[in-house]
Amino acid sequence: MLTTRRSATVRTPSPSFAATVRSTLLAPFTHAYAAPIWLAVRLYLGYMWLMMGWQKIGAGFLTSDPIGPILQLGADGTLAVPLELWRPIAGLLVASGLTPLISWSMPFMEMAVALAFVSGVLVVPAAIGATLLNVIFVLSGIGQIELDGRFIVLQLLMLAAFRIVGTIGVEKLVYRSVTVLYRKVRGTSARTAQA
Repeated sequence: MLTTRRSATVRTPSPSFAATVRSTLLAPFTHAYAAPIWLAVRLYLGYMWLMMGWQKIGAGFLTSDPIGPILQLGADGTLAVPLELWRPIAGLLVASGLTPLISWSMPFMEMAVALAFVSGVLVVPAAIGATLLNVIFVLSGIGQIELDGRFIVLQLLMLAAFRIVGTIGVEKLVYRSVTVLYRKVRGTSARTAQA
């Protein structure tokens, strides 16, 4: 008697409703097709940070100390701050004499964040630093929760999409260029060593 062998069919279970919903919700944070969305967010935030830094340079942050009086107002209780915990910190910063350094460095920090967001290089560390700057602005009474809160939310979303947020940018281009150059140089040196 002749028998034919049957091949076993493997059935893959269909994903559950919860798994489908989860993958749909995570798609903007993990899928490469969402990279143009994150590019638009990065360019918007980069432009805003660049304008804030540029305005601070024009307002005299490099030649004077405008942060000192603002922190003094916060320490004295004249300026409204969201947390009373910030008042002694502001007083300590004023008493230590660090306010000229803060005033001088603030525009450069903001422009560095803008450069990272626009270029796509070191986006995640820049988003962490930008979020900390925004929180400090709000806590010190300098920032407004309507504007800085929006920035904080967008930067936290960028951190959630850390795998793809820098996909479209200069970083990938530079990495590819350096890799090609390295392979050419290494290939040339290997051929000359064999000869």
